[in-house]
Formats: sequence, structure tokens, C-alpha cells
Amino acid sequence: SDPNVTTAFPAMAESLRDAAVPVSVQAYNLSWVIHVVGDLHQPLHGTSRSSSSQPSGDAGGNRMWVLLPGSDRDSTNLHALWDGWLGRPSRGMAIDEVAAGLARDLPVAAGAPDDALSIPRGAALTATVRGWADESATLARYVAYDLPPRGASTPAALPEAYVTQGTRIARQRLALAAYRLAAVIEAQLGS
Repeated sequence: SDPNVTTAFPAMAESLRDAAVPVSVQAYNLSWVIHVVGDLHQPLHGTSRSSSSQPSGDAGGNRMWVLLPGSDRDSTNLHALWDGWLGRPSRGMAIDEVAAGLARDLPVAAGAPDDALSIPRGAALTATVRGWADESATLARYVAYDLPPRGASTPAALPEAYVTQGTRIARQRLALAAYRLAAVIEAQLGS
């Protein structure tokens, strides 16, 4: 089968603890592990919606234009909107300040029923990664793509409730990605 996140990610993560893998390759793989965990938690990173006007799909919302509340002409694509939920309110803030706010507002305690902190050392990650991708696909289908009707030539005008819900979900997904990234690294490198 073709390489995809469920086949490539486990190999990259497992290489982090393999002494036979050169340190330069481990460092390269670590940067991709960090990137991929973040992408896996973004609802529009692993999906595409087809329609009669876009039979080959919308490239994960990149070809779907929307208007933010209060704007009648400045549109953005849906993918960029979801990628940027946290960036807009966090502009000018230090990254550690943003991270501390997420951890404070969305804590995950050890022993919680969520899998965020329970990836056993050396665990096979294929099913775990597939589960994370499925969560995002479900959010894409039932939340991100739950758009108001649009005109034939005008983008969908998003209601304030959509923005509020999207921002809340993006914060939750980013926090969850951080906790899960820590769990993956701990499972590969921890003692």
C-alpha cells in the first residue's frame, strides 16, 4: 500500500529510540513526529469533501470559501480558517504563554480515561494514529463542514456560533495534540 500517516508515523516515532538510526535521522524524524501529531488533530488535514461543483474534492477546505461574521467581502478558505483559530487571538503572545493558557484551561490528569497519557512504551502506533485521524475526520464532517447555505457565487457567511464553536474545538484539539505528543515521546524515549 502507499505510504500514509498510519504507516509512516509509527516508523518515524519508533526510530527515536533505535540506537542504530543515526542521530541526524532521529532529529529529522522528531520534527516530523511533532508536525504530524499537530496535523492529525486538525479536522481538515485528512479529509476532502466532494460536491457536484467539486467532484474531485475541496482539498480539505482549501477550495471552500467562507466569510467571517461582520465581513461582507473579505473571504478566507475554510482550511486556513481552521488552521488559524488559535493564531488570531494569540497574536503578540509568547508561545509559552499560549501553551500555559491551554494547559490551564484544558488539563488532562494522569489516569484519565482518555488515551492522551496512556501510550505504553514501544506500543504499536498504527491503530492509535488511525483513531486520531478518525476523530478529526468526524469533526470535519459534523462540525467544520456544517456550513450555512451559500449563494451560487458567494461564500458561506459564518454565524458567530460557528466561530465560537470552532475556536473552542481548535483549542481542545491543540491541547490534546500536545498531551498526545508528550505521550508518544515518553513512550519512545522515556525510562
